[in-house]
Amino acid sequence: MPPPPLPDEIFSRVQRIARLNGGCVLAAAGCFALLHAASRQFGMAVLSLAAAGAGVAESHGAVRLRAHDHAGVRWLVGSQVYLAMLILGYAAWRLLHFDAVFAAQAAQAMLEFPGMSERMAASGMTNADVLVLIRISYTAIYVAAGITTLVYQGGLALYYRRRSNALASAIASADGS
Repeated sequence: MPPPPLPDEIFSRVQRIARLNGGCVLAAAGCFALLHAASRQFGMAVLSLAAAGAGVAESHGAVRLRAHDHAGVRWLVGSQVYLAMLILGYAAWRLLHFDAVFAAQAAQAMLEFPGMSERMAASGMTNADVLVLIRISYTAIYVAAGITTLVYQGGLALYYRRRSNALASAIASADGS
């Protein structure tokens, strides 16, 4: 069995992960903010900018750690908790505010697709069945997003938190040498 990694190795890994994850969150959320603003969905643009803030916070935590400030760990953990709360809140809001009019329009558009009406009739599906299928799919998407968020952001926050002592050791040894 290999020995556990040294604090300096853990420090380097946490730095790489925080820079990569923070940059990806910032880039993705920034792109979504621009796309939403361009399509005049200003509420979604603001929400995307709020998510970009989590990427900035995580990157800031990595910078503070690199400067040998152990408070950077709080920034890393906090960024994950903040992003998780933001995504879970959005998913919950979407689940509580299902747009039945949009679902009916989507069902109608689906029926207008060439050959779809015939396939539905052959399978015994009605328009009401299509609406139920759309509602189930909608719910499944947002529940899956919530579960994925809990696993990923929660796991990353736990990862950062559990490495706090090793990071403190690496910082102390770097300051002492």
